Amino acid sequence: MQDKPTYYLFHTVQQSFKSCLLQAGFFTTVQIEQSHRWLLP
Repeated sequence: MQDKPTYYLFHTVQQSFKSCLLQAGFFTTVQIEQSHRWLLP
């Protein structure tokens, strides 16, 4: 493990990107479930 600012910056960006993907996936799943509730009787 090299303690470099560039590595730390890349790690921080990667973590924030992962959290953004998780949030987007969560909201997409919620929207799909809501649309299924509307479509199905």
